[in-house]
Amino acid sequence: MSQDSTESPGLRPPETWTYRDRPGQTFSGGKAVIAFDPECRAPAGFGAQLDRVAAAKVVQPNIDYAWGRTAG
Repeated sequence: MSQDSTESPGLRPPETWTYRDRPGQTFSGGKAVIAFDPECRAPAGFGAQLDRVAAAKVVQPNIDYAWGRTAG
């Protein structure tokens, strides 16, 4: 980064991710475009969309998933 840059240290240039249709996964319009800001934050509402996608992939909803715990 140059000395005269107006960007804050540690921030990245904004990124745009594009996902295209594939077997078993289709998107409205044939693709999904997700634009992240310089702080790598996804657009508002994106987390809720991911939650819906994840819930649709759960095969056994009656299984209790425990994160960070060990059997004992």
